[in-house]
Amino acid sequence: MASAYSDLLRLEKIATGEQNNSWGTSLNASFLEMIEEAVAGRAAVTHSDAASYTLTTANGSTDEARNMILNIGGALGAARNTVCPTSSKLYVVKNATTGGFATTLKTAAGTGISIPNGKTTLLFCDGTNVVDAIDYLSSLTIGGALTVTGVAALNNGTTSTATGYVYDSTGTTTTGRFARLGNTSGSITIGVESSAGGSALSASPAYSGVLFTPDNQPLYIGTNNTIRAKVNAGVGIVLAPNTGIPAEGLAGLGWMFSSTANFGVFFGSSAPTLSAAKGSLYLRSDGSGTGDRAYINTNGGTTWTALTTAA
Repeated sequence: MASAYSDLLRLEKIATGEQNNSWGTSLNASFLEMIEEAVAGRAAVTHSDAASYTLTTANGSTDEARNMILNIGGALGAARNTVCPTSSKLYVVKNATTGGFATTLKTAAGTGISIPNGKTTLLFCDGTNVVDAIDYLSSLTIGGALTVTGVAALNNGTTSTATGYVYDSTGTTTTGRFARLGNTSGSITIGVESSAGGSALSASPAYSGVLFTPDNQPLYIGTNNTIRAKVNAGVGIVLAPNTGIPAEGLAGLGWMFSSTANFGVFFGSSAPTLSAAKGSLYLRSDGSGTGDRAYINTNGGTTWTALTTAA
C-alpha cells in the first residue's frame, strides 16, 4: 500500500511496511519539516500581478500555502487576489507588494479579506472562505495612536441590555446612544441618537445629533486651529469670541444665512464700508443717535442705508 497525504497540510502518511530502512528520511523531510512550516514558516510569495495568484501546494514537500506567514511581494498594477486552498488554516499575511494596491486573500469561490498595501493582518480559512481570525477582544490597551478607517461602534450594547448605551468612567449610563469622551467631570458627550423620554443629560426631549459639554462649560467651535464661535453655558452664541469689533465691519465676520455669499448680520465700530449681499444688516457698536445704530445693504455691494431707531 502506497503512502497517502493528509487533507489539510499535505503531510505524508507512510503506509504500514513501506519505506523499510528509509522512513526516517521521509519523516524528517515530508513530515517534521512540513509541520515546522505550518507552525512557524514564512513564505516569500511573489505575486504575478495576474487578477488572481494561486499559492503553490505540494504533497509532502515545501509549498507556499502551508506556511503560517505569507509575505506577499511583487509589483501590482491594480488590486489583486491571492488564492489559498479551501482548507482550514491560520495565516499571518503581509501585503509587501509595490504599487500601492491591496491584495485579497481568498479561496477560489470565497470573497476573502482585503489587506491594504503595507499592512499585516491575522486571517484564517474556515474551509469555505477566508475571514478575520479575531473579531472580539475582552480588553485592549493601545500604547500609541489608533487609526479607524471605518465605523466605530462604541459599546454597541455589549455591557447593557439597552442596545447602544455608552458608559462614562463611573459606569453611569445615559438614556440613548451617546459617546462620552473623558470622565464625567471633564467630558464632551456627543449624542447621535436617543430614545424618547430624554436622557440623564437633560429632562427632555429626545435627541438626534447633539453635543454636550460638562459642568456648565461653554462649547467652542473652530476651524484651522481658530475658534470661530462660542456657545455659552447659559443662553447665547458668541461669534468670533477672540476677535475684537472691527472698524467698518469685515466681510465673512458675522452671522451668515443661506448659501448666498455674505448674506447675514455684520457688526463694526463705525459706519459700514464692507461689501455684502443685498438685504444684509449691520450693527454699529459706537452709534449714538437714531440714525447711526443699524444699517441695511441696498445694492449687494458697499452701499448701506441707515435705519431709524427709537431714541
